[in-house]
Amino acid sequence: MEYEWAWGSQPQTFCYRFMKEDSKEIFQSAEDPSVFYYTEEFLEDLGKNPDQYKSHLKSKFTMKDSMKLSNHEDNFLHLLFKASDVETIKQFCQDLCDSDPQVFLELLDQENKVGWTPIYCIFNKNSVDLLETIVNFDKQIRKSESSHIVKHVCNTGSVLIKACEVSSTTKGEESLKCLEYLLSPPISLDVNQPDHEGCTPLYMACYKGNHSVAKYLLDNGANPGVLCVNGSNSLHICAERDFMDVLKLLCEHQKDLIYTQDDEGNTPLHIASLWSHMGILEYLWELGEKKLVEIRNHDGDTAYELAYEENQIYAHEFLCEKMGINTNTICSLL
Repeated sequence: MEYEWAWGSQPQTFCYRFMKEDSKEIFQSAEDPSVFYYTEEFLEDLGKNPDQYKSHLKSKFTMKDSMKLSNHEDNFLHLLFKASDVETIKQFCQDLCDSDPQVFLELLDQENKVGWTPIYCIFNKNSVDLLETIVNFDKQIRKSESSHIVKHVCNTGSVLIKACEVSSTTKGEESLKCLEYLLSPPISLDVNQPDHEGCTPLYMACYKGNHSVAKYLLDNGANPGVLCVNGSNSLHICAERDFMDVLKLLCEHQKDLIYTQDDEGNTPLHIASLWSHMGILEYLWELGEKKLVEIRNHDGDTAYELAYEENQIYAHEFLCEKMGINTNTICSLL
């Protein structure tokens, strides 16, 4: 099966061509017949073997149309960064920078359907060397001391949050290096920078339950009290997802977080009660005791009342026992 891609002599003609248009590997966009989308098999092959597609110009699309290479509206760099090995990516980007640096910048800045620019796809490689190489290309072409692409923020996260997310699923010494690179000079991103939904890097680390990433962020100035989704903070999300070790880390850093309330007035104890996370409940009780349990949410419910309403029997009985409340009495009142 033969494929070809090329960029044209004019800056706006970076384009790709699938040579067998009658194959099942390609289908036409219903919205725009001039735009072709490629199947996952083709994209994987393209990313792994980009040198096979270097050729003279066979077809001309505008820059806008050439960006839409998949149903996610990925451009070529998105696909290259996802599928290729590190050395292939570096060499290919060097070739593109040498031949048409402005096209390279346009591709670096292009968002796909979920708002990601290509740099978001780099972090799955877990290579700080690759990240630094692309950042240096960006700075060199723009003739700037700082990189534009690492400051990108979209509805589904930021570059820093993506680095946290990937670090949370990676083990070993390499897991924190990209994160460290982004937070250290000369990049020095804001460790508390939220995305458009209000999520911070620490909130993402807590959502993933990664103790080492959360600790690294806290040691580098992350604020666990920043309000994120629905007015919750990092402790709320740990209580919801039952990540005891990360929750303990946050409480050791800032104990008063146990009394914080989200937009519905729920404390982390309320949240743990909703899911009957008994280990979390026991730990929070030890820290806050009656003062914590007596806090009511905006519906007027304490944690044990909320547990009863949501049929969380074990959480309800545990808190009633600690408060010295007869469960038969509370049932008759509710």
